[in-house]
Amino acid sequence: FLSLLLVTAGAFAASQPWTKDPSQWTSSDVQKILTDSPWAQQAMAAFGKPLEPDDMPVTPPLGAQGGMTGARGVSDGRWDGGVARNTGVGESPMLPVTVRWDSAAPVRQALSRSKEDGPAISAERAAKDYVITVIGLVPASTRAGAEHPATEHPAHDPEQIQGFILNSRLVPRGQPPIPAENAAIDAATGAVHLFFPRARAITLRDKEVNLVTRFGSVRVEKKFRLKDLQYKGQLEL
Repeated sequence: FLSLLLVTAGAFAASQPWTKDPSQWTSSDVQKILTDSPWAQQAMAAFGKPLEPDDMPVTPPLGAQGGMTGARGVSDGRWDGGVARNTGVGESPMLPVTVRWDSAAPVRQALSRSKEDGPAISAERAAKDYVITVIGLVPASTRAGAEHPATEHPAHDPEQIQGFILNSRLVPRGQPPIPAENAAIDAATGAVHLFFPRARAITLRDKEVNLVTRFGSVRVEKKFRLKDLQYKGQLEL
């Protein structure tokens, strides 16, 4: 029975696309790596009590003062664009999002072959930062279009960017947290890119690492087991 389990587990591992050479990846393999793999996993964003202005961990300027012309900044003055208002009385709704290590080699290779999931993070950026992308947390901007194409560092509301920088961190188990150094939001898709400096290296000895970020009163927390994030025999983040 044990032998059968080992054979089954080995066959399952061998069937995963990231165990194959990238030249052999099919379009389905690419999508699996980008949406359902050790580097791309679903998390549930939890809505808390709507934040009042005095409770906000970040106190950015109001839209007009910050030079913003978009409707969000003018109408509600919150860097989260009013997302906190989605919470019903006595309820704590959950929102499924995808958390993905875009700086990991297999994800960068899959992105380079995908025509729908945005540009791959450059090798230079991946060598400098851990780049984690959260998909499904921020709605796509209606301003995005042919005249405003997405880029690796797209423009977006500065209050949102600053809020993500101040409220995002990577926490290796038993180690001090690594705060975000920068953030960007893809205007076409709403994908949030969080940049954490590699000055403090994460290794297999850390066992696991937890991403924590916040969008207004919406909190995302996702834990990754580092032993699962190995590619060609090495930890890939």
